[in-house]
Amino acid sequence: QPVADRLLRPIESTYPTWNNSQKVDYIVVLGGGYTWNPQWAPSSNLINNSLPRLNEGIRLWRENPGSKLIFTGGVAKTNTVSTAEVGARVAQSLGVPREQIITLDLPKDTEEEAAAVKQAIGDAPFLLVTSASHLPRAMIF
Repeated sequence: QPVADRLLRPIESTYPTWNNSQKVDYIVVLGGGYTWNPQWAPSSNLINNSLPRLNEGIRLWRENPGSKLIFTGGVAKTNTVSTAEVGARVAQSLGVPREQIITLDLPKDTEEEAAAVKQAIGDAPFLLVTSASHLPRAMIF
């Protein structure tokens, strides 16, 4: 996807990335596309940009010992498990202890995700993980 990457690069470069200089207590991974089939490997339930978001969230969590990983996103109409819970289950399958995970499974869109994160952690600094095409909308809040 070289064309898509080239188009998204200016969006990504608009926002600062974490440079490992300040440790944080929270890493927030915004919800994305998913499905739920308990018969599948946990990570197979994450679709589109959701798995790369989760992988980056776990990488940042490992770089910030003692931090909490927050997954956001409600239940889609065709699923019985929320996107936040699917993210948590995948993270657990990759070695993140459940007590290090917070799920915010009521938000249905980016604005609601931002409000739920604010309610959960107040003004504490955090790292935000999303996809490049979602950054402009996510940064509004």
